[in-house]
Amino acid sequence: MALESEFLPDEANPLSQMEMLNADYYKSYLEVVCNNATLAIFIMDHCQQCVYMNPAAEKLTGFSLDEVRGRALHDIIHHTRPDGSHYPLEECPIDRAFPQNNQEQGEEVFVRKDGSFYPVAYTASPIREGSGIVGTIVEVRDITQEKLDEKARQELEHARTEFFSNISHEFRTPLTLMLGSLEEILAESAGLSQDKYQQADMAHRNALRLLKLVNTLLDFSRIEAGRTQATYEPTDLATLTAELASTFRAAVERTGMRLVVDCPPLPELVYVDQQMWEKIVLNLLSNAFKFTFSGKIEISLKMRKNSTQNYIELAVQDTGIGIPAAEIPHLFERFHRVKEAQGRSYEGSGIGLSLVQELVKLHGGTVTVNSTVGQGSCFTVFIPTGYVHLPQDRISPHNTSITLAASAYVEEALRWLPNESSEFSVLNSELSSESSLQNSTFKTQNSPTARILLADDNADMREYVKRLLNQRYTVETVADGIAALHTIEQNSPDLVLTDLMMPHMDGLELLQALRANSQTREIPIILLSAQAGEESRIKGLAAGADDYLIKPFSARELLARVEANLSMAQLRQQTAQREYELRVAAETASENLETVLASINDVFMTFDRDWYYTYVNRRTMETSGMRREDFMGKTLWDVFPDLIDTQFNTELQRAVTEQISVQFEFFYPKWQRWFENRVYPSANGVSMFTTEITDRKQAEAALQESEARFRQMAETIHDVFWLWNLQENRHLYISPAYERMWGRSRESLYQDHRLWIETIHPEDREEVKTAGVRCLQNGYFEQEYRVVRPDGSICWVSDRGFVIRDDNGQPYRIAGVAQDITERKQIEQEREYLLASEKAARESAETANRVKDEFLAVLSHELRSPLNPILGWVNLLQSRKFDEQTTAKALATIERNAKLQTQLIEDLLDVSRILRGKMVLNVTHVDLINVIEAALETVRLAAAAKNIQIQKVFASEVLVSGDSNRLQQVVWNLLSNAVKFTPTGGRIEVHLQQLESIAQIQVKDTGKGIHNNFLPYVFEYFRQEDGTTTRKFGGLGLGLAIVRQITELHGGYVKAESLGEGQGATFTVQFPLPQNDSQDNEQKKNHSSCVLHLQGVRILVVDDEVDMQELVLAILEQYGAKVRIAASAADALLTLDSFLPNILISDIGMPDVDGYMLMRQVRQRSRIPAIALTAYAGEYDQQQALAAGFQDHLAKPVEPEKLVQAIANLINRNE
Repeated sequence: MALESEFLPDEANPLSQMEMLNADYYKSYLEVVCNNATLAIFIMDHCQQCVYMNPAAEKLTGFSLDEVRGRALHDIIHHTRPDGSHYPLEECPIDRAFPQNNQEQGEEVFVRKDGSFYPVAYTASPIREGSGIVGTIVEVRDITQEKLDEKARQELEHARTEFFSNISHEFRTPLTLMLGSLEEILAESAGLSQDKYQQADMAHRNALRLLKLVNTLLDFSRIEAGRTQATYEPTDLATLTAELASTFRAAVERTGMRLVVDCPPLPELVYVDQQMWEKIVLNLLSNAFKFTFSGKIEISLKMRKNSTQNYIELAVQDTGIGIPAAEIPHLFERFHRVKEAQGRSYEGSGIGLSLVQELVKLHGGTVTVNSTVGQGSCFTVFIPTGYVHLPQDRISPHNTSITLAASAYVEEALRWLPNESSEFSVLNSELSSESSLQNSTFKTQNSPTARILLADDNADMREYVKRLLNQRYTVETVADGIAALHTIEQNSPDLVLTDLMMPHMDGLELLQALRANSQTREIPIILLSAQAGEESRIKGLAAGADDYLIKPFSARELLARVEANLSMAQLRQQTAQREYELRVAAETASENLETVLASINDVFMTFDRDWYYTYVNRRTMETSGMRREDFMGKTLWDVFPDLIDTQFNTELQRAVTEQISVQFEFFYPKWQRWFENRVYPSANGVSMFTTEITDRKQAEAALQESEARFRQMAETIHDVFWLWNLQENRHLYISPAYERMWGRSRESLYQDHRLWIETIHPEDREEVKTAGVRCLQNGYFEQEYRVVRPDGSICWVSDRGFVIRDDNGQPYRIAGVAQDITERKQIEQEREYLLASEKAARESAETANRVKDEFLAVLSHELRSPLNPILGWVNLLQSRKFDEQTTAKALATIERNAKLQTQLIEDLLDVSRILRGKMVLNVTHVDLINVIEAALETVRLAAAAKNIQIQKVFASEVLVSGDSNRLQQVVWNLLSNAVKFTPTGGRIEVHLQQLESIAQIQVKDTGKGIHNNFLPYVFEYFRQEDGTTTRKFGGLGLGLAIVRQITELHGGYVKAESLGEGQGATFTVQFPLPQNDSQDNEQKKNHSSCVLHLQGVRILVVDDEVDMQELVLAILEQYGAKVRIAASAADALLTLDSFLPNILISDIGMPDVDGYMLMRQVRQRSRIPAIALTAYAGEYDQQQALAAGFQDHLAKPVEPEKLVQAIANLINRNE
């Protein structure tokens, strides 16, 4: 066959003679190569038409070059996909190589000329010349034999998997019998001789070793078959590895070696299959222990980093015999053992390290080994962190704990040590303990006669399991599934135990047969199997098994599983019984519902989703005059076609479409009747209640007509008539008088009914709401309350209403009348005010008269008492001669009483000066220690005469600003008072201390004390506790009053405390400390920087002085306030009836009724914020003002800015 010249230079591109010779040479060369190639070769031109095929292609296809030349390949050879389906022309991979300028590879199925099919592998490549493509070359290889080989390999793999499944069954079944029997024998070791016990012990150890070997071989079989079901979980790998390593510590240390565990916490959890990781660690540790005789074994776990990712490095290093370099390449091969290696035992299958490598690969990692003969070896495992490299369907986001299975490895290691029988004795004692628990721990809650059917083709296994279960259950055994089915048909058991692999009918087939039968479907079934793979367990559970028990199993596990499944079966039976009872109850309820629906007075109908009637009650037939059969089998629109395209139809469709309940009223013209319809949609259709309301609608129409007539009348009355709709919670009507009385438009109230309650005075609002609630209960409403108009004025309203009820007795309207009673209320309040004022004036006069009489009596006594000895001694001295001593005594008496009278007169003058505001203070910086010392000196003799001890407790220098003489007068009065009322032998304490910004003086005595009832009056003028006090101790009752006045003139504060009579008293005086100048300046600066506004603030000013009224009015209006003036308390109370201020400012000293009494009367009516503006400037006056109800106290004269600032602060505080 000759290559066509299409791919050689043409006449348009002539070549040189040398180039032509080279071209001929390469053409001949390519012909030889292609004609002798074993691959089939096809060459297509730029139109994808075949221009060449070699002999191998002719042989492969059965076509000659002449037959295919000039035709597309897919027209001659009908190639298909590997599964036999045909390609659409535009998807053919071979044909796509040319237009896409890509090489295409893959597999297809070709059709020979004789019609036979055969699989091929192809490579289609574009042929380029310069920058263009001139054709395609396709290489095709027949892969029929490869496919046959692959099929044979898969069949072999399937056969091997089946073999391992069968061999697993054949190994595990006898192992179960051996281990179970040996454990029973060892558990009853008390009756065995030492020789018999050792033989049983040795058999048990070797059975465990055989079980470990079987498990390892089966692991390999699952890995090779690709059936390993790994579950990668986020794991604290450091903790898990350390726990695994610690299981080897006893064995290692018993040989005199050290086990070093270096597994610090890792910064993140690592995704591993925990059971696979356990096998990796234990196999490496077991290998190290086997070939290490001295030194140490070290296991470490670290996190490492490289340029691309983090990974975990597990290293197990020993000081053992080492591995020759020639053996290392073969170390991880299956069944490979290092020749002539000296170990603790020659036992071993040579698959432990190979298993490690396979398990590491499943984690996307690698394992390496470094070893030096005579020095030791180091096995290192590298596993990437994260989970992107792992199969995503095998990743679990949660960590589940596992039970460490290291005992088999440790026991094997202990067997390598000489004379270790004691170790096995310990293990066997544990086994004995476990076996004994089989008989003592598991107490079944089921009947001891529960019947269990066991199906197993192994007679020994049947006998072993029956012996275990016979202790508490009745057990019947059969040899295969068919016999089990026959037995179950005769007498159904409580539980079935069946082996998975049996002749005739295996366990799965038995399971399927039982589950297919309704009579046996609920019997609990436990599968017994030697197939330990997760796939087998899942297959059994998916088929309907209740449990899956893998051989070999312990007696304890078998008993626990049987007990659990019997309990679950009993629970299911109880649940089924309960379900049956509920179903019966539901049917009974349905029957009762039918009875109820048939008896109700409303029309009741139900429809399916296509509006076919499914139920009508008796009332439906009575209302319509039709029979039940007139409805059933028909749609609503069949029975009532005139309801189509009406509001009725629209509302029903809305209920179904939106799946909401709908209630509406509808007038049915055909019957000339009104109906109220309530529609309730559900997933299965619609239910509807219908009530005839014709009478109610007629009554409503009549009521509306009546309301219209009543409305016409209400438009003309002076009072406010209103009508409230309870269903819609709004005003139906309110008369025009509302706008005059409330000062608001009716339209605003119609738009927002809440405005009515919001216009009520805040103090009356809750009471009105309560009255409204009571109205619905007792049927009427009667309440007096205040309304606040938009301009702040007050209108008193008397409101009366009554409830209107419908035919069913349900309230649906409230009608009422509101009357303006502001004038009446003002008269009542004025009368109450006058009565209160008269009563207060009378009480004040009586008190003043009593105090005056008491004062005059005391004054007469106090003035006459010193005059008597003075006049007496003067008369005696004038009428006779006395010796010098008597004369001196007489003169001293005259002098002492004259001084006493002088002090009395001075006290009276001080009081007079204080009351007239004429007391002048000479203010300087005063050291209070000097003041107290001077006062103490004046009373020292009097105290000594009564043997009274005076104790001083002074702080360091305390300076105040004040009048030194007046301050001394304060201390002297307190000390004189203490000496006067303290009995002989008593004690007085004087304390001076500085508390932050104040100086404090305390005088404490152990005297007669003060009664609690008298404490509030102790600083008032001329007040003494009772007459006996005056007679016993003397005095005018002025000393403490003077103390209070002088203290307050200094900006201070005084108080008295006493626990009662006979328990002494404590007087405390406090003076402000002088402020730092810089602080004063800063305060003034800050204060002056504030810009104050009282725009729109309503203020009521009460003062009896015209000049003060005008001053305050000018100040406040300058700042934007709205001010009203009252010249007396009576005027203020009348003003409050029509004007609601934001702030009240009142003088204290006013005629008839003072500011205190005014404030108390205001507080009985409202909580208006108030400021006392008064010439009474003392601390006591301030406290009395606050007690009366004022929020602030300002002393006259007051600076305008300070007054405005106080008002602004009070407004902000109340907001």
